[in-house]
Amino acid sequence: MHLSAPWCRASTTTQASRAPFQKPLFFPARATPTCVARRCRLVTRCTSPVSEGGIPEYERVVVVEGANDRRALLRAVQAKVIVLGSATVALSAIPSPTLAALRAAGNAATILTDPDVAGRQARNALEELLEEPWHAFLPVRHCTSLSATPCHEVGNVGVEHASPEALRLALAAARPSSPERTAFTRERLEALGLVASGIGPAAGARAEGSNSAATVRRRAALCDELGIGMCNGKQLLRQLNSYGFSMDDVVSVLNQLELGGVR
Repeated sequence: MHLSAPWCRASTTTQASRAPFQKPLFFPARATPTCVARRCRLVTRCTSPVSEGGIPEYERVVVVEGANDRRALLRAVQAKVIVLGSATVALSAIPSPTLAALRAAGNAATILTDPDVAGRQARNALEELLEEPWHAFLPVRHCTSLSATPCHEVGNVGVEHASPEALRLALAAARPSSPERTAFTRERLEALGLVASGIGPAAGARAEGSNSAATVRRRAALCDELGIGMCNGKQLLRQLNSYGFSMDDVVSVLNQLELGGVR
């Protein structure tokens, strides 16, 4: 697999020698059970010699929602990780040390949240907090539990269920946001069958003009594949523009859906 900008080859360098992280921002990786149980906890993996399989390094700080997400991520890459510890982010509920570390990460942070509504809310909140973070996305089909666990039933969706390969692909495709981007318009989404047509003066009074059953199903399938969480028409427009999705991305997914290539 081609490794893009934030990646470097697997090596045996120590944490102290890895740029750009010269100053320690994190608590020790081997937290006590009490630490792990806390809702919001900042953790990281201490760099050690690469395993025989050769786990590549990711030279950005990755922000995830839970401790299980962190464990899955560290099976895929060597990286520094911030664990939010709460599915729905309320910035006022995050402890000061965690907020300080998030702000210190700034534009060196990559946000990887679950592809659901709570994950989207967390992503949007962090976008407001951090300075030019990057965003990585996982399709629902790549992070759905195929077996029951003590914590989750079959079909549970989350970063923790993704394979190392899926996580590496998501991180390799991470990109900065562009809040002012206008590549997508409502008219384009209507033409793609992702929001219902707004015809006549009463159209604006509809619930986002996007409530037909077929439209909702089509939009939900696209959101699942892009990993952005279920959206109404207005939310979808914002996600597509802000997070750098291209028209080719959207059309490709829709074509695969119509051909039955995405399940």
